[in-house]
Amino acid sequence: MLMTTSMIEQRNTMQVSVLATTTDPSQFADVVRQGVPMDLTCVRAVPEVLKALNINIPTLLINVHVDGSTPYRFGTLQNSSGDDGLVIDLVLRDNHYQLRGLPEEDQSSHDTSEDNNCLYDALVRVIPQLTDVTGPEFRRQLADCIETNPDIRRHIQLGKHQTLLQGGVYGGLPPSRRRSNSIHEDPTNETFSGPV
Repeated sequence: MLMTTSMIEQRNTMQVSVLATTTDPSQFADVVRQGVPMDLTCVRAVPEVLKALNINIPTLLINVHVDGSTPYRFGTLQNSSGDDGLVIDLVLRDNHYQLRGLPEEDQSSHDTSEDNNCLYDALVRVIPQLTDVTGPEFRRQLADCIETNPDIRRHIQLGKHQTLLQGGVYGGLPPSRRRSNSIHEDPTNETFSGPV
């Protein structure tokens, strides 16, 4: 059965509601496997997922910018050799992960509204090794990591993910519902409110 945009939106809303209220990491992971829009817990899992996929990036920092606030940072700042490694700047705009500074028309190689894989779509542009993995496989790996990683499990058990989800901080809004007149963030503007 082909799902209409309305049916997809209703499913996504119900799934996000489950994520926003659960403190059970296994339930959280199961919902991620079902295709829910991804939240910052999923971004938190990315460095571990890359290791599980044998994608070796010794130093990886992922910054997620949300509405001009202080960026949320995941990964490591510097490795033992002192090099800066890979820094990925994402913007979560209109419930959609995008690479910071890249024009919207260049953001996603996928136009389907059902996959909710905008996080994967953004990451595959800067981590070429991810092209060997499909969006759904990447999602399964994220869910497995969420379910088994002790730090992420504890984060969910403590409900630390809930406030942001309840405030609408997650990706995956179908392309048909994204604002077409969104203003692109200036990649040279590095001013943040509050400490990093």
